Amino acid sequence: MSKNPSVLIVDDEPEIGALLGIFLGDDFDVTIFTDPREACAEITKRHYDLVISDIRMPFLSGLDVVKHVKSVRPGVFVVLITGHAQTVADKAEAIGLGASEVLFKPFGDPGKIIGLLQKLLEGQDPAAAAAAVAAAPVVSGQKSKPRVLAMDDDAGIVEILQLLLEDYYYLHTFTDPMEALACFAVQKFDVIIIDLNMPTMSGKEAILRIRQLNASIPIIVMTGHGRSEPEALEALAAGGNDIMEKPFKSVEELVAQIGKLVE
Repeated sequence: MSKNPSVLIVDDEPEIGALLGIFLGDDFDVTIFTDPREACAEITKRHYDLVISDIRMPFLSGLDVVKHVKSVRPGVFVVLITGHAQTVADKAEAIGLGASEVLFKPFGDPGKIIGLLQKLLEGQDPAAAAAAVAAAPVVSGQKSKPRVLAMDDDAGIVEILQLLLEDYYYLHTFTDPMEALACFAVQKFDVIIIDLNMPTMSGKEAILRIRQLNASIPIIVMTGHGRSEPEALEALAAGGNDIMEKPFKSVEELVAQIGKLVE
């Protein structure tokens, strides 16, 4: 059996690096660094087939990483990632330094990222590989389940949601809203469910952060205090689309409420 290609991931946010590692783990041999200085030292000592680096990091930027990689390992592909808007000139600078492609967070379909990396390693021209992956049609067949991201600091509620919805949706659940937001930054979802009252971050604050990345994804606000409470109304005003009341009345009602927003 052939050895998987080796990939070095550099991102100062541990959650992003870990999630990329999960995406790529079945197809690549993944090593993750949060400090770009340590990553550059590693690439000097050991060969990797491909490097994926965030652009904005402390100590060294993604552009600095590209320069270092190309100076010590000229044949290694480098893909940069960013959650910030870039101009054509910014991307041109990255490509000019030797980057093969620049990807923007949230990434959307992880399969397309894997496809891009595989095509680069197969020797395709980077621009042609990116264009081919972006234009790849969705394979027809059985309709896939909608993807739902749910966050609630109450592990019991998270478990209940998982049990109630697993037959209808692909559910990603988190008790830490920061981890949930990191997941949202790199994955594509159809609906988000957010608890209104969480100790580390309010539902309203989570909604505002999501709306900075995606203005249209449907967001359901969970609350155990009723639809008319001031905090619930503020969450709707911040960008929430609907209120889900706890305790949940029935599986059918829960699925219908989410399904309405998916459609």
